[in-house]
Amino acid sequence: MNALHHSVPAPWVRSRSIGVLLLAAGIWLMVVVSWRGALGADFVFDDIVRILGEERLIVAPWNSWQTMVSGQRPLVQLSLGLNHLLGGLNPWGYHAFNMLVHATAAVAAFLAALCCVDRLRVRHVVSISEHAALFSAVAVAVLWAMHPLQTAAATYVIQRAEAMAGLFILTAVACLCCAAQELPRAAGIARKRGGFGVWHAATVGCCLLAIAAKPTAACGPALLLAVDAFILTGSLVATLRLRWLLHGALWATTLVLLPLGVVRGVFANGAGNAGAGLRVAGTSPLQYAATQVRAVGLYMGEVVCPSLMSIDHGAEELVAPWTLAVGVATLALLTVLVVVALARKQWWGVLPVCFVLLLAPSSSFVPLADVAADHRMYLPLVIVMAGIVSIAAAFWSFAQRRSSRIGHWMSVGMAVLLVVVVTMETIGTSLRNQEYADPLLLWNQVIARRPEHVRARINRAGLLMQRGRDDDAQADLDVAVGLRPQDPLLGLYWGILELRRGHAAEALELFDQVTPTLNRSATLHGARGEALRALERPCEAVDAFRRAAVFAPSAAQWHALEEMCRAECADYPPAVKRTFDKFTSEASR
Repeated sequence: MNALHHSVPAPWVRSRSIGVLLLAAGIWLMVVVSWRGALGADFVFDDIVRILGEERLIVAPWNSWQTMVSGQRPLVQLSLGLNHLLGGLNPWGYHAFNMLVHATAAVAAFLAALCCVDRLRVRHVVSISEHAALFSAVAVAVLWAMHPLQTAAATYVIQRAEAMAGLFILTAVACLCCAAQELPRAAGIARKRGGFGVWHAATVGCCLLAIAAKPTAACGPALLLAVDAFILTGSLVATLRLRWLLHGALWATTLVLLPLGVVRGVFANGAGNAGAGLRVAGTSPLQYAATQVRAVGLYMGEVVCPSLMSIDHGAEELVAPWTLAVGVATLALLTVLVVVALARKQWWGVLPVCFVLLLAPSSSFVPLADVAADHRMYLPLVIVMAGIVSIAAAFWSFAQRRSSRIGHWMSVGMAVLLVVVVTMETIGTSLRNQEYADPLLLWNQVIARRPEHVRARINRAGLLMQRGRDDDAQADLDVAVGLRPQDPLLGLYWGILELRRGHAAEALELFDQVTPTLNRSATLHGARGEALRALERPCEAVDAFRRAAVFAPSAAQWHALEEMCRAECADYPPAVKRTFDKFTSEASR
């Protein structure tokens, strides 16, 4: 690369740098403009649990390390705290943050792709022009960023963890390419045997931030090693000889998983929908791995047909025969590509290797409660787009060698095709963001395809209850109770309906049954307080409303009801109040 720079006039280098900056700015603006519809979206699904339901955890999380690492994603928790500080629980600010992260990640994808292509050109591995290199990098970035599948991470607020981790991983790749050229000539032998500079430190820092955003980014060191070996040096041995210190530091970043409790959580005895572990989700590691073959097939289907997307897939989505066929074919193709690339020492072997590395943390032998989730394709999708663009560039290069005229028309055709495809992606993304603006539409889609999807029924019932459609909500709960009667959220919603119908005693009984599981739910404690108040037990209702106010500090109604019940409780005899005070103190402990 240094030799190339010395052989090129300085003004040309400066003009190319300006061009790269203008392209990066253009990509950023394109994503922001196309994603503006996400600003009108609401909180959906896990957003309600992790943001509205656990508001106390996102209020100034930097005041407590335990709060910061809750959920094992301290960087995400920090970002939620900043959102809450600036705008409370207004969804607009949360979606704006997600949109900006995704737009910046698109720029990082462009720079990473361009750096990799430039390195391959310097090594004379590929023979394409400067303009073709720029076009290829732009194509990878915009095809990746504008795809509707990305709404699962860029619009879905709590899944910003995926987008933030992706941003830092892509930035780390670009920094790694710069680190390969950083050491000065004066380093002498140290240049061959290691060394550590600014870009090396930036690479390690980005890798560390990615893991802090989402622990699955622990695959980053392996991915960066693959990029270095396949693209920057062309040899694993040469990579380790030149940058052993850098890669050692990158692998050391995985130690962050220990204080985050990730390793401990893998071996924990999880159950139901909580977390991940070797014994979670009612399946063995081998059974879970088998389902992931079908999950890969589903993901590849969504790349081609985004209408297959779902806010909540569930295991029911993977029973279709085509998911198994596509999954097996995809994994078989990846295996063949890796074997051929290693045997022939081809740079493109990095693509299947990185695709597998990026999906492995969520599609491996460690079972997760959700067997398939669209947001897991956030970063692997850039590998798919890079593969498509690489194939198109290979055909263009072949045609250019055969005939410059054919190559010219092919380049025009590729540019037109890129515009058409990106336009179609933009329309699809805009439509998907409109659906996020009305979460009821998202759950209607799920139930239309899978009527027996329990979580969809329960979540839609909750939305219908908010809109006063209790009869429709009851119909969904009737279906859900026949499929999963022990679901705690089902008991909560059923109790709220009973309370609205004036059956406070029956409602309180249901609330007491689900309290051990939903003890951090402000909705549960608030509804329980209302049931106690309806049963003329205001002293006990005080404690319920107080708990609701603790978990949802922005909800003024719980504070008001607590004070109202305190006033009502003041009229009770002293002996009753002393008994109540003893009860609440014991409950608090």
